[in-house]
Amino acid sequence: MNVTNPSITSITSSKDLSDYHAEERETLNSESAVRTELLAAGVRTVFADYDGVGDSGQIENVSYHDGSDPSEPVSVGPQINDRVEALLYALLYMRHGGWENNDGAFGSFNWDLVDGTIEHEHNDRFTDYDHSWHEGFEVPSGSQP
Repeated sequence: MNVTNPSITSITSSKDLSDYHAEERETLNSESAVRTELLAAGVRTVFADYDGVGDSGQIENVSYHDGSDPSEPVSVGPQINDRVEALLYALLYMRHGGWENNDGAFGSFNWDLVDGTIEHEHNDRFTDYDHSWHEGFEVPSGSQP
């Protein structure tokens, strides 16, 4: 709760965080209905890529395929596309919350609607460093700057 304005609740409060997770779980529970709707529209597979860094990220591309030609996506309406993206975002945040922060992450989804399986490949980026510690003024022979 914000001290200045008690009607504003901080997103970091436990209640808000649990509400957020409950909403994401509810979205994930819609998988069967979304899958049924896509199958009824003739879609057999869904591919999606995401990328994020520096505290922002997004699903870059979602493509729908009917199985006849993997290189040719088929169209779905904007409402079903929004439901698919919401489902994939929920899955991503529940598995890798904060994926878009700092050095970020990237990955992909491959959803086989016929088999009811989804493959999720995720890659975290990170900054690394190499540490050395020396004592004295000795330098190994042959060393050059």
